[in-house]
Amino acid sequence: MIFLQKKLHPIRFWLLTAFILSNTFIAGNSLLSADETDDLSTGISEAIISVARAILPPAEVVKVPAQSISLNLRDDATSIYIGTSNRITATFSPINTTDKAIGWTSNNPAIIEVTNGGIAVARDFGTAIITATSNYDNVFSTISIEVVDFPDVQDFTLEAWIGPNLTTTIEKDTTAKIKLSNLTPTNAKTTDVVFTTSNGNIATVNADGVIYGVGTGEVEITASSGSLSKAIELTIVDEIDVVQPTTLTISGDTIGYIGRTFYLTPSFGETLPTDQQVTFQSSNTRVAKVNDQGLVTPVNFSGYAPQEVTITAYANANPLLEDFVVITIEKVFPLSLQIASTSEVENGKTVNINPTFYPLDVTDRQLTYQSSDPTIATVSSAGDFGVVLGQSLGTVTITAISLMDASVQATLQIEVIPATLLTPDVISSIYVFLRKGIGHMGLNFFNGILGFLTFFTFIYDKKNRYVWLSLATGLGLGLFFEGLQFFAPGRSPVWIDVVYNMLGYTFAQLFMISLLLSLTKRKKRKSSL
Repeated sequence: MIFLQKKLHPIRFWLLTAFILSNTFIAGNSLLSADETDDLSTGISEAIISVARAILPPAEVVKVPAQSISLNLRDDATSIYIGTSNRITATFSPINTTDKAIGWTSNNPAIIEVTNGGIAVARDFGTAIITATSNYDNVFSTISIEVVDFPDVQDFTLEAWIGPNLTTTIEKDTTAKIKLSNLTPTNAKTTDVVFTTSNGNIATVNADGVIYGVGTGEVEITASSGSLSKAIELTIVDEIDVVQPTTLTISGDTIGYIGRTFYLTPSFGETLPTDQQVTFQSSNTRVAKVNDQGLVTPVNFSGYAPQEVTITAYANANPLLEDFVVITIEKVFPLSLQIASTSEVENGKTVNINPTFYPLDVTDRQLTYQSSDPTIATVSSAGDFGVVLGQSLGTVTITAISLMDASVQATLQIEVIPATLLTPDVISSIYVFLRKGIGHMGLNFFNGILGFLTFFTFIYDKKNRYVWLSLATGLGLGLFFEGLQFFAPGRSPVWIDVVYNMLGYTFAQLFMISLLLSLTKRKKRKSSL
């Protein structure tokens, strides 16, 4: 190896400089933020994929027609609680069916509405049949769903509250509110619960669970639902002079929007009563709900026409004092729409279309999609996004139209390109290879060659210690490079990447030793001839 050392010795400082620059480059790359490294690896990967697509021959497009569809509700349910929703899952046979687009219909939308994404919404009691129809002739399926009431309460804990505070004591001529907590089941209905008092001369209780202190003493309030009964003991005291409410007015918005809660505010006039608790009631809880704090929550009702609801409030200390407000509940209509997707889709494959609405809280985000040429690409709705399926080579315009307002539309162009052999798994492997194989092992392999040559040219006469010094330096650098990621935004060290760094550097040492041994043997062979 002496002859190699003599040839490389004059450029040893150039090799040292290259080794230092190589380490600086790798260290700088380790300090890049997560977003920067993602952008870098994605850009390089996309370039490799583009070249591969141009080189590889087109893949054969195999279209698999559907033979049947099976429908199931989430959790294998057969019914839906009133006012709730459940997703209907469609399973195609065979599972590799090419076109999995489905059109959804309900034979009774007044009972169950179904969205174009397969969400069944229970509007009223009864049974409806939901039909899922595919794009293939005579391939459809149905499911019968019953809308039922919430289950009866099986157990609960009885509590008395004054405003936000639990209590067992009530001042005479003031009120507390009975509440049921720890319901079993958690979604049990409480509308059938009946409240009674053990002594109406001490305290009364109404159907809303409002307890009014009439006289002093001990009283028991009972809540009953069927055979289930729970009681709570309360003490009525007379310790202060109570100011009774004399007037009550309710103020707040008279127009509300689905998804936007708001408050109604009670006012007792200039003289504030001792007990300022108020009970709010909604005339139609399928349009808007209201709690005891006056928080109005509009409910997503069927249809797009505005609905009216009357919110009534009465003073707990004097139920004869009441006021009401009529509120018009409207849905939030879209003002504009944008859709985004990749500009290309391979023939026989799909790509998603993602919509963006303004305002962002549009009530109904359903869209219908149209393709300018279904022979090139078909498009269907999958709920909150669209799905484009390439049918043949060419370019199509995809139009998205809001179901709430047909004048709100958006378009984009998508080109159907030849299918390639680059499957999603292959593309994923390219990304992994680029980050691990090139980003870690590749860079450290190159760095290892420079490190070997640097130590070789500087300390060759140290009885081959240069190999071990180079190796130890490389292993330390591999750990150091990964440790730098502690200081990189959004990144953190990973032990497996340390291993990749060290393997890359170690393979370089083995490669260089093999190369030097090979050159030495060749030199000896020539000398012996």
